Amino acid sequence: MTQLEFKPTAEQREQVMQCIAMKMRHSQIAVGLRIEEATLVKHFSRELKLGPMIMRQWLLAVVTGEAIKGKKSAMSLLAQMMVGHRA
Repeated sequence: MTQLEFKPTAEQREQVMQCIAMKMRHSQIAVGLRIEEATLVKHFSRELKLGPMIMRQWLLAVVTGEAIKGKKSAMSLLAQMMVGHRA
């Protein structure tokens, strides 16, 4: 019997980026996706490598947008993010 080629979905790619940004191990992410770790590494290499940076950029955009709307908690979080940033 021939095995079907795994094709990642957009939702799975997003999930992998979220998980890797939260410092989950590859083995844990693979279990959550119900795939082998080798399949994770093969099909999600970009998300595993760039996920934390992409998620930080997304978070910054969301928090900045809320701060611009005048949300005080977002302003406070944005200030903390800016002070804690390391180049």
